[in-house]
Amino acid sequence: MKYFRHILICITCLVSYEASAQISRPTEFIPQPFDIIEYDVSIDLLSAPLPKLENGLCIIKVAWNESPKGRLPIHLRDLTIDSIFVNGIKSGFTRKGEIKDDTMHFAIDIPSSIKKGDTSIVKVHYQGMMGKEPPRTISWGGVYSTKRIVYAIGTGFFANYVGTTQHWIPCYDHPSDKALLKTRILVPNGLMAVSNGALQSIDTMEKGIRYTWAIDKPLSTYLMTFAVDSFQRHVIGEERNVVYAIRQDSLATAISFSQLPRMIKTLERSFGPYPFETVGYVLTPTGSMEHQTMISIDEAIVRKKDSANSTILHELAHQWFGDKVTPRDYGYHWLSESFATYSESLWAEELKGMPGYVQDVQSKITEYFGTTISREGVMPLEKYGRSAPSSNYPRTIYVKGAVVLGMLRHQLGDSIFFASLQTYLERHRFGNAITEDFQKACEDISGRDLQWFFDQWVKRKGWPRIQIDTASSLNGGIRSMRLKIMQVQAQDYGIYEQVPLQIGFRLPDNSFVYRTITFSGPETILNIDSLPEFRSMNVNQGNKFRSLVQVARVTGIESSTDFIANALYVYPNPGTSQLTIEYPVSIAESMILSMQDLKGLTIKTWNVQASNHGNAMTGQMQIDVSGLPSGTYILSINNGKQIISTNCIITQ
Repeated sequence: MKYFRHILICITCLVSYEASAQISRPTEFIPQPFDIIEYDVSIDLLSAPLPKLENGLCIIKVAWNESPKGRLPIHLRDLTIDSIFVNGIKSGFTRKGEIKDDTMHFAIDIPSSIKKGDTSIVKVHYQGMMGKEPPRTISWGGVYSTKRIVYAIGTGFFANYVGTTQHWIPCYDHPSDKALLKTRILVPNGLMAVSNGALQSIDTMEKGIRYTWAIDKPLSTYLMTFAVDSFQRHVIGEERNVVYAIRQDSLATAISFSQLPRMIKTLERSFGPYPFETVGYVLTPTGSMEHQTMISIDEAIVRKKDSANSTILHELAHQWFGDKVTPRDYGYHWLSESFATYSESLWAEELKGMPGYVQDVQSKITEYFGTTISREGVMPLEKYGRSAPSSNYPRTIYVKGAVVLGMLRHQLGDSIFFASLQTYLERHRFGNAITEDFQKACEDISGRDLQWFFDQWVKRKGWPRIQIDTASSLNGGIRSMRLKIMQVQAQDYGIYEQVPLQIGFRLPDNSFVYRTITFSGPETILNIDSLPEFRSMNVNQGNKFRSLVQVARVTGIESSTDFIANALYVYPNPGTSQLTIEYPVSIAESMILSMQDLKGLTIKTWNVQASNHGNAMTGQMQIDVSGLPSGTYILSINNGKQIISTNCIITQ
């Protein structure tokens, strides 16, 4: 009997596997026999702002590139399917998988008469209460409502199925299948409905007002959205630039979006012409999301009345990176988030010149080393882990990815770098791409083999950590500097090649001269000649670019506060019983190191004597944390005048 039951379990697992294997999981791509051309969606939201969908009808136009094999997979969650018709004939459908499965979908029966090359019209009648991704630390994707608004966010931070348009539209909810969208939304009098594309018509109906929207370029389902509220329409500059906000936010909207025309021009110079017919924003209570042509912006951000707001710019940049060219699956979403985050640095460059650019890149490096690693661990930019403390959108692909793109810009030079970006965008316009597509565009334009760059910065985890030994000589007022650079990072990070660094030398008048060097391999020895007399030296604090490099220590030169940007480092992190603490020597003769839990309760303290470190810029100490429960802690050094803190994770 146990043997028979074991066979049944195996058969059940095999059937479940075969059902899910027929469609792409969120982080993979399996070619499908179909191509969805358009979704034509009609929904009654007469109960708005309640998330109640009545009399829903989704008309799906499907082109068959291969034989249908008897089914069409459609994702839908929370809502109830009343009936389905294929080419006017009622069709059966079956749910495949469980709610917890990332591939849970409905398989629609397709008549055997439909063949390769045919086009089908599938009508899905549905209704119910629209939902959202299951709550975890935060809930993000899906349909949300308050006492005044109901709106949709297209992706989830923690849902294993990632795409959350399936909470309001029956669709093949995978980035690889882009389609046109028309939405017809019936709402109560006094409310307005917005969606993707351009407003086609406003029709007075017996029970309310119907707003019809349509977009003329295909989009992935996770970029689809709607919002219903008592919106007012605000034109910013050109007629195509429209922000939808409630009356109370009119002044804040005018101020916060006043630089929108300049933002568009800035990104067009770098990426090419704006790719769509409209530039739309809608203010929502939570979440900023790059829905194609109808960007959701957290209203709290707008209410800050900051016209240089980088979030508005970030989501706008997605209209090129993420919307015009969409990652083929969610394993490649660095191609979206890294580029939008790097665009923040380009905006800083537009506003403040190169100093603003370098400062913004440095802020991303500081965030990555200061908080990102301790919160979510060390991961590559593509195909990263998603289990806690990571997520579908770990901060790594934002800040580390932005710094990596800045390094690529330095490697290629401005003209080739921006030409490569525009080539990539045009080659894959209104389609999908993976990392290798971007790499090929860069290689074709530059004429260089860049496999090494993408291998070590995109596909591998980690970064180089270096120790620098120096020796100098002075002859007639001209100084030469000999550098020995050793890579001392964790072994599983690998050894990095062709890593650029700017070395800065402070002159007696407090001005700087900079030299750019490159290190490769476990150890690099090089000379910097013809230097004027200088007072101190800094590393990776230059005026042109910054690299994702940690400097463990510099020996052989005078201590200089220029060298270290008062930082506290913990290794390994996460750690178990023994932690190494690295701290800046320059901030005090003696300090107190303390460890607090997340409630602010001090767990342990240590006295730190920061003397007798010679010429080293940093000191080290080891602390015993054995016996402490697993969790996240805050380590702080206090010298009586300033406090430097960082997070650490202990896993026992």
